[in-house]
Amino acid sequence: MVNPESGVMVGLDGAIQRITVNGDIWDRLMSRAIWSHGVRRYRGPPCDNTSQCLNDGVCIPHLNVPLCRCPLYYWGQKCEKRIAKEDLERPVAFDGNQKLSFSSKLTSDRKGERFFGGKEYTVEGQRESNIEVTFRTSHHKGLLLWTNKGATIRGDYLALAITKGYAQLSFNLGKQTEPLLITSLHRVDDSRWHTALIERNMRFGTLTMDDNPPISNTSEPGATELNTDGVYWIGGCPSLPTGLPDDYYHGFRGCIESVVLDGDPLHLVMHGTGDLSFCDAS
Repeated sequence: MVNPESGVMVGLDGAIQRITVNGDIWDRLMSRAIWSHGVRRYRGPPCDNTSQCLNDGVCIPHLNVPLCRCPLYYWGQKCEKRIAKEDLERPVAFDGNQKLSFSSKLTSDRKGERFFGGKEYTVEGQRESNIEVTFRTSHHKGLLLWTNKGATIRGDYLALAITKGYAQLSFNLGKQTEPLLITSLHRVDDSRWHTALIERNMRFGTLTMDDNPPISNTSEPGATELNTDGVYWIGGCPSLPTGLPDDYYHGFRGCIESVVLDGDPLHLVMHGTGDLSFCDAS
């Protein structure tokens, strides 16, 4: 019940698109509510008849902008493009502005669907991480991969970036007072293909570049699990918390051939959103 002294006498006559509390998105409000009365699902702009997504895509409102979340084998602003067979394994080009988002395996399994790109579930209690990214670039800075929970770097996150020409892994399980950084020994901004292997076992993290010896570091005690919103950003992220190294705030410029999350490949073309361009594999 609302306190009578608050002055609030009537309920909201309108629609609520999103609620964020301490950086966490509260989604599926109707299914999570313990009680409701006179509430129904909103249908109208920006997701109305003028912004229909094609090929069974789902419209996701973002303020006044409709965004289409595409099913497998389709992409484009309205899911209007079908993926060509020859494009499935081609490296994807990133120009510093291209950013792709993917739901993790845990996220898609919980929902029971194979859509990608929406922040819908929190993935909790990951004691281990195993990520492999194959890329090439001639630029000395840019964010390759990002996943997190919360609005600050005090919350959980994991990142792979190019900084000053070197590959760098950073992660926080919620107890770091300063960013934990694991940096490669050799430069990777030489326009050659490189593979970064990230392995995390609770607090112990390792970055292995190509055939070089692994480099390791250990996070602060007090937490052993990575808790995220279940979304991985590839090539950059539109909203990063402050306090990270400066080079993380630049989008990646170069080519990404493959991303493998805990043994499952992300087919960048098949699962991505937006317009894509390609690189030569050689």
